[in-house]
Amino acid sequence: MTDEPDTRALPIGYFAASTSGGVALRAAAVANDTIHAVVSLGGHPDLAADLLTSVTAATLLLVGSRDHDAVERVRRAATMLRCPHRVTVVDGAGGLFAEPGTLETASRLATEWFTEHLTVARRSAVRATSPAPVASNQRRP
Repeated sequence: MTDEPDTRALPIGYFAASTSGGVALRAAAVANDTIHAVVSLGGHPDLAADLLTSVTAATLLLVGSRDHDAVERVRRAATMLRCPHRVTVVDGAGGLFAEPGTLETASRLATEWFTEHLTVARRSAVRATSPAPVASNQRRP
């Protein structure tokens, strides 16, 4: 993706569920500023505990209210994050978000997160790669 001219300037986000949430956070920590947003659904962000302080990507941790162990696990992991982040407990959802309407709610929240954080990253990237403005009385070389 970063090698293709049409996509190289696009910001990158990771979406992961269950244990993949820990993997996505580990990858975001290692990739540093290359990844701009992460959404972990349910999941185990604690699997990345040793790297959570290195994550720079804006991170949304979604967890179901009926998955009591995961709620505590996710909240503990969030205290280690130093990046912009939010824990959102989806009311009525279990660990798999199989309850009516809960996966749709999680999808909407993830979309909003990516829209907010990837749009900001895109604007920053465009500003960084745009040529400097030229005064009206100057000519470009």
